Amino acid sequence: LNSKVCGVLAYSLDALIGKHITVLVEASERPALDYLVERAMTSDGEVQSLDLAIVPHHQHEQRHFEISLWKVVDGSAEDQVGPGLRYAIYGTARDITERVQAEAVINFQAYHDLLTGLPNRALFKDRLSVAVANAKRSGTKPAVMFIDLDRFKIINDSYSVLNLRNFASPNNNTRYSRISQHPAQC
Repeated sequence: LNSKVCGVLAYSLDALIGKHITVLVEASERPALDYLVERAMTSDGEVQSLDLAIVPHHQHEQRHFEISLWKVVDGSAEDQVGPGLRYAIYGTARDITERVQAEAVINFQAYHDLLTGLPNRALFKDRLSVAVANAKRSGTKPAVMFIDLDRFKIINDSYSVLNLRNFASPNNNTRYSRISQHPAQC
């Protein structure tokens, strides 16, 4: 542990010393951490890595870390491992929160219209292909509904070029922003 970890997670050093890493990891990711520890323990000193969500002390915002673990490989390592004893592994944690957030923004932009925030053609094609595949497996038929708004493409293309995201903001009371918000709530 170091002061950087304590600062990022808003824990005091005393609060973390002696605690198992699982108290910091999101509950849904604890099985993945257990698997990572098991892989590190059974490897021959090879580094095992995994990206995990960590819960800061005040739980205001989730932080993401790349956790790397490797087994201590020396003559006494085997003697240190057993029921009730600590794992004989070393580990490092690298804060990758900014990278994860940037990837989420890029992913959203790739599959949503920047003006309205609605799913775009690429996401529509992806979801349609999944629906068709599911329908084939289950022997059902998918349904598709199109909503046509007069001159919306002209308006959308014009404002998208200017990147006026506030056009469709919740505070904007235009007809198109209200329309864009309604399907997202369904």
